[in-house]
Amino acid sequence: LPESLIAAALGRTASESAAALGRTASESAAALGPEPAAALGRTSSEPPAVFSRLEADGIVARAAPNLMLADRTLRKGILAALGGEGSKQLAVRLLSEPGLAALGTPERAELSVIADDTATLSEIAIPAADALTQLGAHARAAQLLDALLAHADTSLRDQALLRLGQSRHLLGEHESAAALAGELAERENASPQLRADACVIAARALTALSRWEDAIAALGRVPSDADGAKRARVQRELAKIHLRRGD
Repeated sequence: LPESLIAAALGRTASESAAALGRTASESAAALGPEPAAALGRTSSEPPAVFSRLEADGIVARAAPNLMLADRTLRKGILAALGGEGSKQLAVRLLSEPGLAALGTPERAELSVIADDTATLSEIAIPAADALTQLGAHARAAQLLDALLAHADTSLRDQALLRLGQSRHLLGEHESAAALAGELAERENASPQLRADACVIAARALTALSRWEDAIAALGRVPSDADGAKRARVQRELAKIHLRRGD
């Protein structure tokens, strides 16, 4: 989480934090030691020194620009203690925090999935998935896009299908990628440009499976009204297929 939201969380009392884990305040203080326990009682007006101390003591770890609990077991324990409904309520609370502007779009989108906030998800899932793809976080992008598909209207669904097919391909899930991209490529009411891109993704996935003829057939489904740049890209992909096949 960003420091602004961590600061808000640190404003809770030690007993509230302990309750989330099913412990008493004294048990939590004993488990965490005096410095982290004292930090729980501080207000959000004192975050920088608190963050530095917690980081130095190994309680939190930094993954710029965010912070997280360093202990993976403790992170999993908190999530297990919260349960599905507790996680949802926490996500809703975090999405309403004034400091949310400091949170990256991917993290906001992931929170919206947990919070079941379909309006926010529909608004930011595509740019969030694009940002994750640029970072190479293809599995996270795929999870977001899967969640979006359950709620998206037709236009948004087409964009999600295209990106999900690409993510699956980059994850090495070529059968799934070919099926997703093929679904979009065959939808006559979809944008010709999106259909052309889908044909390329399907062809790449099929090529990775050494299904040469199917890959060539996928490129043959590019709409005739796709723009020149798209058609030139298709010709390059076709040449790559023949080269890999040894023609």
